[in-house]
Amino acid sequence: MCQLSIRQISPSDWIAAWNQQENAPSFALLDAWMSDVCHPLKEWVAGDESVLLHIPAGATAETIEAWFDLRYKESNMEAQLHSIPVMFDGPDLAEVAAWFKLSEQAYIERVCAGALQVKFMGFAPGFGYMTGLDEAGIPRRSNPRKRMQAGAVAVAAGYASIYPIASPGGWNWIGNTELELVDIERESFLFAPGDRVKFVEV
Repeated sequence: MCQLSIRQISPSDWIAAWNQQENAPSFALLDAWMSDVCHPLKEWVAGDESVLLHIPAGATAETIEAWFDLRYKESNMEAQLHSIPVMFDGPDLAEVAAWFKLSEQAYIERVCAGALQVKFMGFAPGFGYMTGLDEAGIPRRSNPRKRMQAGAVAVAAGYASIYPIASPGGWNWIGNTELELVDIERESFLFAPGDRVKFVEV
């Protein structure tokens, strides 16, 4: 069973949080459910520890939970895994490695050791907040840069991310990727909530 905490915030909007994250349905599953005419979900927006569900008026917490339980038991969908080639040449790499009392190479190996998870999107189109790396939570820079280039790989406050477009930024810049994350004109984005990301040193 999928253990849920459900709270209504408007006639058509609900907040769903899972008591144990490992029991939560994948966001890929939620996306797929939106194309299923047999359920009421019309839109969803992921946060760090919960999901906003847009469901036509008339639903109840009990019916939503029963619907989740049924679909959760039927599902075996998995999130997409992205391998991202990264050149670890960022201007803040040495400082970040020192924060963890590691050599630069040891920190790079730590970054590349496992897959991260895109928890939610924000800040800019295609900017995914990834967890699973900096458990100690290295802080944001006290003096943000006026420009982080597109493809800048950065960490801050317990998250990792990649700047999809050039923009100001206060995260710690540890590397760069040439992979394009967004196509603004087509509204196409590489990452979605629930995806997994594996950094690969090049």
